[in-house]
Amino acid sequence: MNNDMDLPKLINNLARAQNNLDSVAFLECFVEGATVNNAGGTFNGKEEIRSWIQESCSKYETFLVPLDYSEKDNNSILLVEAHGNFAHSPASLKYHIKTQDGLIQSLKITTSSTR
Repeated sequence: MNNDMDLPKLINNLARAQNNLDSVAFLECFVEGATVNNAGGTFNGKEEIRSWIQESCSKYETFLVPLDYSEKDNNSILLVEAHGNFAHSPASLKYHIKTQDGLIQSLKITTSSTR
């Protein structure tokens, strides 16, 4: 992970969990009724998110390099370069994050044209 970027603790924990392929630590970043939306679909609640991230970690072994971060109120965008076992790696992705009580309420992962 890019140690030069000053990320909030929650965002740093999310990226570190992804980079360590630690689905338990990744899940700890979310509220109970959270949602995740990416190209693979929409995952509602911690059980669906747990299944998705476990499969994703084992299948794609994704490693994130944070490139940019912006935050306004409870909404933030983390721009990353994602490396892993998937087509078009590395890929530039945007993590659109909405927080509630210091944890992630919703995460939407989209592709970004910025590299």
